[in-house]
Amino acid sequence: MAWIKAQEAGFSHCALRAKYECKWVGFFNVDEFFYFPHYSGQTPLPGQNSLRAMVSNYTDLPTIVEVRTMCHSFGPSGLTEPPKQGVTVGYTCRLQATERHKSFV
Repeated sequence: MAWIKAQEAGFSHCALRAKYECKWVGFFNVDEFFYFPHYSGQTPLPGQNSLRAMVSNYTDLPTIVEVRTMCHSFGPSGLTEPPKQGVTVGYTCRLQATERHKSFV
């Protein structure tokens, strides 16, 4: 039996429906997020260190139709409960290679 890729079909349907209403549509799961760390010695300008800033850099370029980012998978890092210090500090065990990507179209 063939595996029906329902999530991909949903993404395609969404992109077609939003085509005339949105500049960009992002596809990522509810348990995923983008992390923009502050680099030591550098202070970003207001709004520069954000998802909105990253995507807006490509908005006026007619040849860019997708922004694709690599996706890193983190494991529970030996923890049995959510880390009190937050996920970006508490979950330190991740796969070395990226397996997937996330897209804005």
